[in-house]
Amino acid sequence: MRAANDCYTRYMRDSHGISSSPWERGLEVSPVYVRRYVLGCMRYIELNPVRAGVVHRPGDYRWSSFRANALGKEDDLVTAHPFYYALGRSAALRQAAYRALFRRRTAWATNLPWAVKPL
Repeated sequence: MRAANDCYTRYMRDSHGISSSPWERGLEVSPVYVRRYVLGCMRYIELNPVRAGVVHRPGDYRWSSFRANALGKEDDLVTAHPFYYALGRSAALRQAAYRALFRRRTAWATNLPWAVKPL
């Protein structure tokens, strides 16, 4: 391992003018907010057909879980994530909170430049 480190350090020094080993520099750490990340991923996936121009609204896509999560439609293929259940105490509150994720553009959900048409 030491030989690999030395070889890589020489390469970085010669190619890029960096003299220190990458393992000597400070580690950059940023927290991952799991709940936000999971809900953001769910939103991203639900909006893929909209971004692709296949449908105008996420609930219009045949294979979307949006109808189950946002509208309460029964779907045997959808198993709700525990973070979805954390959106509210009742099904109506969870559905309203899930729909709200699609009405506003939040920094944690997406940084994409397009806007989603209202539901």
